[in-house]
Amino acid sequence: MKTGYSIPAVLLAVLVSGCTSATDATHDDAERCPNGLEIRNDIQNLGASAGLVPALRNAASGIQLIALGDITRAAGLADDWDLMTDVTPNISEAELNTNAGTTGCWRNLPESAGDRDIPSGYYIFVKDRKLVQVVPWHGGSRPLELRDRPSLTRESVLLPQNFGANSRLVPQP
Repeated sequence: MKTGYSIPAVLLAVLVSGCTSATDATHDDAERCPNGLEIRNDIQNLGASAGLVPALRNAASGIQLIALGDITRAAGLADDWDLMTDVTPNISEAELNTNAGTTGCWRNLPESAGDRDIPSGYYIFVKDRKLVQVVPWHGGSRPLELRDRPSLTRESVLLPQNFGANSRLVPQP
């Protein structure tokens, strides 16, 4: 039975619909959340983000307890933030608002760990319920895991768990 559709035409339709839905998702997100908080790598009000993940990894390879504020200062970030939280793939908007002490809607949240266009996740810094810094983290092992804590402050004391390449910091119990 002949359908009248050629294989190239069907492939083109699939490709175009894939592009359209991604564009529509971005457009829908902007319409749904026109004045929302947006996860973007260029939000760097505290200083350049590039030094934070290496500073976290360096502290994780140590043996001493350390305050998060000491690490952020060593990374060159200003102290003008109230809390830091982790934005992982598939986090809900409600959970992020609870963790970050914010209200409203968020744009550009990571949707899945398999997305190649986004980092594995973000550390975000908030001041007076406003987003002031976004720091992407990459790879399978986060250098700082919040565990059961929704967020951390400058005074949060972190415990190194030195596992070689998979070393990380965790909040002190």
